[in-house]
Amino acid sequence: MRWKDFRQLDDLMEVLPGYRSLTEAEVQSVAKVQSAKTGISFEKCAFFYRTLSEMNPTYWERELRKLIDEQEAMMFICSMSARADSGAMWGLYAERHQGIVFGVGPVLERICAHKMILTREVLYDETRPQLAIPVVDKNVLLAAVRTKSRDWDYQVEWRLISPEVQNWPLKREEVAEIIVGYKAAPDILELALTYRADGTRVFQAYPDPKRHIMALKLV
Repeated sequence: MRWKDFRQLDDLMEVLPGYRSLTEAEVQSVAKVQSAKTGISFEKCAFFYRTLSEMNPTYWERELRKLIDEQEAMMFICSMSARADSGAMWGLYAERHQGIVFGVGPVLERICAHKMILTREVLYDETRPQLAIPVVDKNVLLAAVRTKSRDWDYQVEWRLISPEVQNWPLKREEVAEIIVGYKAAPDILELALTYRADGTRVFQAYPDPKRHIMALKLV
């Protein structure tokens, strides 16, 4: 399975959150905590965070990207799709109809749990999850990792998220199905058919004569 540094994902805005100002209630909450920690007066802390919150979001965007580019890779993502009939996906992946698509069985969830890998369904929205500075809601960071623009919703993506790159070749029993591309060479189909002895279903993709999808035929 292929793992990619999150900085190499297709969309420049993936994974990174957008930015918003702190609400007055958040300013007072953060100021109260910091005042208790540092001994600085509540009024001074509140003024600091109120002023910080007024900074242009473009500044935070630029500075975070600069910081990330200077760091070593810290998050790796393996992308999967919940659908196998998308012509757009076949046109971008699987060697443009000349390769294969494989489906993984329930064992995937068990292995992910064993390796401390997060499994998340991607959400599609026109608005990036909004992060306030300082961070008052860490859930926004996880939301950003699993949110993409609606431009990509045809992918119906699921993500495996790991703090380190994984060397994870699938075992034969972990392959639930193999879908052979419409333009794949005959020997690729022959090789895929050898997996049927292990209970793997093998399909041949072909253009549906009525709809804009790739139909699947069990072989």
